Amino acid sequence: MVQLKQLTIFLIFMGFASILFIFLSEIFHLQRISQRFVSIKAETESTRYWKSKVLPMLYENIILSIGLLISIYYIRPIWKSIRNQYLFSYVFLNIHQLAIKLPAILYQHYFVDVSFGVYTASSGKFFIDLILHYIINNLLFTAFVIPTILIGNRLAPPTTQKIMIEDNQDQIADSDPKLENLADVDLQELEEIEPDPEEHVESSQTAFRTSPLWIYLGGILISLYILSYILYPTYYKLFHTIYKPTPYIDQKSLGNQFQNFTFPMKDKRNESIYIIPNDIDNFYRLELMGTIFPKKVISSNILSKSVPEELRAGAVYLDSLIDNQANLVGFFIGLLRPLLFIIIFKVVDAAGIKEFHIRPGKTVPCVLLVSFAFYNTVMIYAEPLIASVPRYFQKIADCTSVRSGYPMNVIISRIDRANFATVTHHPIFSLVFVKTASPEERFANIDVCLKSGKPKLM
Repeated sequence: MVQLKQLTIFLIFMGFASILFIFLSEIFHLQRISQRFVSIKAETESTRYWKSKVLPMLYENIILSIGLLISIYYIRPIWKSIRNQYLFSYVFLNIHQLAIKLPAILYQHYFVDVSFGVYTASSGKFFIDLILHYIINNLLFTAFVIPTILIGNRLAPPTTQKIMIEDNQDQIADSDPKLENLADVDLQELEEIEPDPEEHVESSQTAFRTSPLWIYLGGILISLYILSYILYPTYYKLFHTIYKPTPYIDQKSLGNQFQNFTFPMKDKRNESIYIIPNDIDNFYRLELMGTIFPKKVISSNILSKSVPEELRAGAVYLDSLIDNQANLVGFFIGLLRPLLFIIIFKVVDAAGIKEFHIRPGKTVPCVLLVSFAFYNTVMIYAEPLIASVPRYFQKIADCTSVRSGYPMNVIISRIDRANFATVTHHPIFSLVFVKTASPEERFANIDVCLKSGKPKLM
């Protein structure tokens, strides 16, 4: 009979395997790259949906299956005692979706999507998307869980003390009735037998000094984080051309022209600036600058009927006015994430956790997954605090830029011809898709921060 404590530990251990997907997605921008790929090359609505929605779910299920495989191997006594392993896996998946993912989805819907006008508060489309997401995720999990369990059962044969003793007792009782009255072996005591940690290291303090793995891991994570800021813009510089303003348009006069349009904000989704569909590819760099840092945007109805040359020059002009100091704050705030994981990994590796068969100072692959679990638990409570710091600095920058009369904050939004809109929200990264009044064509919509008295923050 499996103890409730062991099952709870197993659920936590396996459930937070999905943090691998979140961490890798944040470092390599998998979700945002896939969304841009959809925007560039998608032809139909169904193609856009499959690549923007199903592809991230596919990544997540692959990582989830890896976590399941590691769990099966390292927690063999618990796994072998589960009668219906497939049913247990499905129960775990649904608990994982309802307890971890659903609150985040609802938060994004009511506090992000609705505030930007993507959905109404009682939008039926949102709930249809949610149900469809739930069904597709279960189908994808089916494709991965069956081979994963089959492979895991072959890699983790029942060689533990507990199962061997149970089998031997049954064989002895069947072969000789006289031995049926022998005293039962206390399986709980045998299960809790652990080697003396002093045989491997003298103390947890020694593990801090003798295990250099956390240094290598920290160097890799921080390097990847910094490289993402270098390689990601370089990718767009190599494959996309940034349009330069034509010589007969002066940036200074263009700035004065922007200042002349100071209409009060009447609607969060007003016309703003429209760019013809053929020129959307020229604004990816500007879009990247707008998504590096969460923006507080003040809308104004400006230059809605300007010529394309003015719009191109205006985009480059706004690009040059984005606050570099604010982006620098966002960079250092984001750097807290790999540093926090390194600290948690170091503590788990040095202290050890008996339930996960982690001995002090003896690093095994299981340490990584357990560290991710604790990291995710801490981030649930630390995320709002981390997000509030750059937003505070950004609010100050907004008010400063508004008083000086220069447009600073830009959010680029790509709209498809079906007027389908969504919001990808992250405390550090945010990509906003806003509906427009013209569903027939694809437009890039620019909301700019202009001088209009007191800031009207969205």
